[in-house]
Amino acid sequence: MAAVRLIGGAGGWVLGLLATAAATVVWGLLLSPRRRIRLPVTARVATELALFAAAALLLAGPGLGTAALVLVVAELMVLALQQGPDQHAV
Repeated sequence: MAAVRLIGGAGGWVLGLLATAAATVVWGLLLSPRRRIRLPVTARVATELALFAAAALLLAGPGLGTAALVLVVAELMVLALQQGPDQHAV
């Protein structure tokens, strides 16, 4: 939705679908419980934060600031609740 608001038309839809696919691939390869690439916990947390920060920035750009804020707060709550490497999808 953010890409459609930023660019509009078919180009926005294509960009939105490509961004979604890229985020899905990053999550699947690096962050999911069944990930194929094993990273140290700090690298996984940094990657997760970068992915959510990029999504929040893309939401905030076209005036979806509330959605961006909700996304960031939810991510920070998840990280706080995990409290360390033993809880972060080891």
